[in-house]
Amino acid sequence: MASETEIHAIPVTEVPVEEALLLLDELKLRLLESTVTTHHQLESIVSPILRSRTCRRIYSGCEIIYRSVLTEFGRIIAAEPTPEHPMQALATHCQDIRQRWLEGPRKILNYLQPFLQRAHTVLIHGHSSVICDSLVHAFAAHKMKFIFTEGAPLFTGRQSVAYVTARWEEKTGNTDISEYLSIIPDSAAAVTIPSVNFILVPATAVTISGGAAGMIGCHQLAILAHALGKDFYAIAEVFRFSRIFPLNSKDIRPTDTDETASALSGDTEHTSLLEYIPPTRIVMYFTNIGLFPPVTAADEVYNIFFGDCSGKNPLVK
Repeated sequence: MASETEIHAIPVTEVPVEEALLLLDELKLRLLESTVTTHHQLESIVSPILRSRTCRRIYSGCEIIYRSVLTEFGRIIAAEPTPEHPMQALATHCQDIRQRWLEGPRKILNYLQPFLQRAHTVLIHGHSSVICDSLVHAFAAHKMKFIFTEGAPLFTGRQSVAYVTARWEEKTGNTDISEYLSIIPDSAAAVTIPSVNFILVPATAVTISGGAAGMIGCHQLAILAHALGKDFYAIAEVFRFSRIFPLNSKDIRPTDTDETASALSGDTEHTSLLEYIPPTRIVMYFTNIGLFPPVTAADEVYNIFFGDCSGKNPLVK
């Protein structure tokens, strides 16, 4: 039985940062068209946009934007009870968040490069364009081997190999990177991990406990990595930070129900392609606001959702 924690849906597959950017663009335009003087009026404008059905795959990002906009409005009113252009100031605030989220993948790439440049073999589970772009960038600096798990039943390994090969060909005009890419069955992880430097996975959510939600198979890889003395790293942009507090994988509810049902057709034992990775199994998070061990990541999530509203907004630092 799932525990009695508050549960919000988490996406199974990668949500491109472009979805969050489009949401911020829509909100910015709506704010510029509005005349608002109270929190209640602002909520009536912001809520319908951020809680629409089209935003369900970035629910946590919507919550972050909602809190940030209302907090910023409070600061504006506190500084000047009758501000001349409050909506213009809020639109500028949304633009600041947008710019930093747009720069997020590049910042993660920069944080990840020193680790990749010291490695000779990396194991990747789950598909992420941010990870794949980082691999291409690292390979340009020195030749190294990338091993992808099959990633059944979504077969993310094939997606990643195709993406990396295409990006390398786009960058250099050839496909010589393909000989350094390989796909292994998910069941071969234990015999492969001893030969890699570290394991890298995309987190679809970073929870308030410092744990993560990831594609099914992440937890067993984290357990194997811990047992075999290898580092287990996760990457996540800040709009994936979530205030959920799952106790186990049954507390993780996916948004991609149609995709899950299709991938698991005929499987009566599993109902989700997501699972929970406890913070004790994760060595480091690579995010667009910094590198964090799980305990610090938990603090960052808490500050975003429940922190002191008078402090500096971690979204725009």
